[in-house]
Amino acid sequence: MPEISIETLRERLNERLPEKCKELKPHFDGVPVLSLRKGSILPLTAPHHMIYIATLESGRKVVVRVMNPTIRKYAGEKCPFKMTSEIATMKYVRKHTKVPVPEVLAYDPDKDGKVGGEWMVMERVHGVAAILMWPALSKELRRKLTLAMANVFAQLLKQRFSKIGSLYEEGEDSFVVGPMALIPSHDKIDRSVPDDEKCGPFGSQKDWLLAVAKGDLDVGRDRPLQGEDLERMKEVIKEIEEADLLDDAADHSKIALEHVDLNLTNVFVNPDFPTEITGVIDWEGARTAPMWAIQPRFFERTWKMYEVEKQELHAFGYELIRLRVSAWNAGGREPGWELRNLLREAQERRVNPSKVEDAVASLARLSLQVDEERLRREAFRRSETPEPEDRRY
Repeated sequence: MPEISIETLRERLNERLPEKCKELKPHFDGVPVLSLRKGSILPLTAPHHMIYIATLESGRKVVVRVMNPTIRKYAGEKCPFKMTSEIATMKYVRKHTKVPVPEVLAYDPDKDGKVGGEWMVMERVHGVAAILMWPALSKELRRKLTLAMANVFAQLLKQRFSKIGSLYEEGEDSFVVGPMALIPSHDKIDRSVPDDEKCGPFGSQKDWLLAVAKGDLDVGRDRPLQGEDLERMKEVIKEIEEADLLDDAADHSKIALEHVDLNLTNVFVNPDFPTEITGVIDWEGARTAPMWAIQPRFFERTWKMYEVEKQELHAFGYELIRLRVSAWNAGGREPGWELRNLLREAQERRVNPSKVEDAVASLARLSLQVDEERLRREAFRRSETPEPEDRRY
């Protein structure tokens, strides 16, 4: 398996950037990759990428992400168009919303293979990862930061698309929905990737759910279903085909943009004003999806929080989102709950996973989804009568 050529990467950077690269340093687990204000640092790693900091002649530092072929043995395969879709999404969000997103300065697919993997260059995000600031924040500041994240979420919900999939560039400043760019597996056993011809874009909710149920969007082991698993899949497919809830014209079925990992780890804030978001990162796997399927998970990786506080902040964030995007509010109640249950059945279509780790992972995902659904219901029960959408916080 080839390794990344630092010298070739430096040469390509000099060709693509307006300034020469005078220093290029790799960063690994636990090593700071972003130079942050007031001496703060953030370790940035990814199982499919190597991260470098390039120092330009002017002293400016930029972030370089390279698809890493050498450590891919520790993780699964990636979809071939993941990075191009990620870049298109970032450009789209910068153009059509006020969400702060790093500017993409360059991209190269490494067609000749001399670097060792496709790569992109981004501007450095100034600030601190919100997850690092969170423990020191007061209750009031946590509420304000939750509102700021809900505002980001609402801006993405307001975007409208005609198909379900992922974004790609189509000419200069033009975008199109294409195949769904799925997040790579973090399991080294998962060596298979979906057939891109089966990844969309999907013209209806039913087509998308059927693709999920059939395993067309699975990033994992290429293992055909047998016995009870196969029968269960057939039952789920029949349930989807006969579902009366799948109304593409309904408000809650409008197709919006989703950042699939919008939580405190991927939100940067101003350390002097920690409720001010300075950047949102990690757009890989972003997709266009029906609004009923898009639900916030702001505190998904925030383990040191009391359950009561999570419920209160979730309810607080949901309230702002539903006020800003009334169509999403309908998807939070009936029939949104039933539709999400249908999606969950499509995702968890196996009866008897053939390996113990599959069963454990399946139960963990189901437990998380049940928790999230309970939080959603509790949030909406606590919600008061909707106010006008132009309310400002």
